[in-house]
Amino acid sequence: MVQITRDAWRLESDALEKQGKGRWSIHHRLWRAILAQVVMQSEVYAIGGWPAVATVPLGMVEARFWAESFNYFQHYSPISVEGGAVSSRHVWNHLKSLSRIVGFKITNHADHYTDSFTRFHELRPDRQWISMPSVLFTFSERSFHRCGII
Repeated sequence: MVQITRDAWRLESDALEKQGKGRWSIHHRLWRAILAQVVMQSEVYAIGGWPAVATVPLGMVEARFWAESFNYFQHYSPISVEGGAVSSRHVWNHLKSLSRIVGFKITNHADHYTDSFTRFHELRPDRQWISMPSVLFTFSERSFHRCGII
């Protein structure tokens, strides 16, 4: 995760330089993210004091965990090819109502591999992609299998 952050920082700085702005200018997304955190944590402090400020990062970490877990299972398909091109057989498709609601329709993600330039809200679920029977069942089965229980 540290390397991803460094890469993102470098890419943003390079893009700012191409626009004629400084690598460390106020236009950098990092500074805006820090400012957003300061404002949010100040509001949290005003509402709940220091206990609330200490609790919010835990909620943020938990939310990140669930988002990354869902992302993992989105890509942990029945057929995986290391370093190869991704096709319809490499990504799960989630078409069940609960999965679509809980996943904020990230379930259209498989369509992203058909045309990676399509905007998120324009992605359409494709019934030809492999459908995951159940996120919870697959999560449990894979976890048990890795632990040697199954």
